[in-house]
Amino acid sequence: MVKKLSLGRLVTKEARPNGSKNHIKELLLAVSVSAIGAATLAACGSSSTTSSSSGTASSSGGSATTSASSSGMPDLSFFKGKTIDLQAPDKPGGDGDLSTREIAPALAQILHATVNVSNHPGAGGVVQANGLYTDTADGLTLGVVHLGPIIMAQALGLASGLKADMTKFSWIGNITGQPFVIGTQPNDGIKTFAQLVKTTTPNTVIGSTTDEGPNAVIYSVFGIKHKFLFGYPNSGSEKQGFLANQGENWNSFAGVVDPMVKAGQMRALAITSVPSIPAMQQVFKGVPTIAQEVTSLGLNLTSTQKEALNGITLYSNYFATLAAPPGLSAGKLETLRTAFSEAMKMASTQALADKSNEPQYYVSGPNTDKAVQTMLTDAQALASFKSNG
Repeated sequence: MVKKLSLGRLVTKEARPNGSKNHIKELLLAVSVSAIGAATLAACGSSSTTSSSSGTASSSGGSATTSASSSGMPDLSFFKGKTIDLQAPDKPGGDGDLSTREIAPALAQILHATVNVSNHPGAGGVVQANGLYTDTADGLTLGVVHLGPIIMAQALGLASGLKADMTKFSWIGNITGQPFVIGTQPNDGIKTFAQLVKTTTPNTVIGSTTDEGPNAVIYSVFGIKHKFLFGYPNSGSEKQGFLANQGENWNSFAGVVDPMVKAGQMRALAITSVPSIPAMQQVFKGVPTIAQEVTSLGLNLTSTQKEALNGITLYSNYFATLAAPPGLSAGKLETLRTAFSEAMKMASTQALADKSNEPQYYVSGPNTDKAVQTMLTDAQALASFKSNG
């Protein structure tokens, strides 16, 4: 995730699938932040474990890259020969881990550096975000942050353990976006989202704290009777809880639930947006978007409801975002942003995204900064949907 640059080394450990095997171009955000909002509104009317082993970054993407000089690459001398700690927000095999490993080989190649991928799981990415927030801003410690879900929790005051301020990170750019899926037990008799809306008996919804924001908005806007059962530490435990019938509904990101929908272990009722990966599009073929359901059900939404639903769509697009700790120097940040932009273009990066089923959603660092501010402007609208359950 360069006619020829000398290769750096990627030091990593092959991702191991865990219990939740998560298989969840510049989008011109100057256009996208407003365009996503416009489209949706129109339609709506620090503990850690380190994972590393020796390896060499593949040069398979070399023919598809451009030279550093022709792309305006800043001075790379600081990074050459250095070791970078690239932190993943969950266990090996999780979505955040896969997104981290998607971009690591290309960064190693372009920066002429050694890249260590380390795993910092816990609280839906909050543990990793807290640790990265207080790390030294020297350019050699980077992390992939679950920006959308965590800033949702920050805006709604749902993550009691969150110490990081998402507005202060040195944002390098966005890697992947994960549409949010509303799912139900395959044998509970609910076959459409409209049926879920019309249920008279409250459904139990399981999830983690960072899932509560989108759940609270969706269930409130559509008036779905529900009871939230949150507190699961990660998507793996959520999956096990759902498979054990601890709840009727489990609503999570497309890459997380994709294998379960494919295997018939979950029925997808609605999704916030269409995934970018063709294979995933096939899995969710025929599943309506939230905006389509608003129109289909003839809902006359208030401006606050429209803003809140728009916020859900925007947040889900920032599922794995590359960052450095607050206070990184302007020169190092610019170098990393340019290197990241080049890395996301490489054929090898795109191949890893396809293989891991992680939908690419590239956004530059400066536009990610803008998106953070846009997300926070939704806080007032979102706060009115804060769950009491």
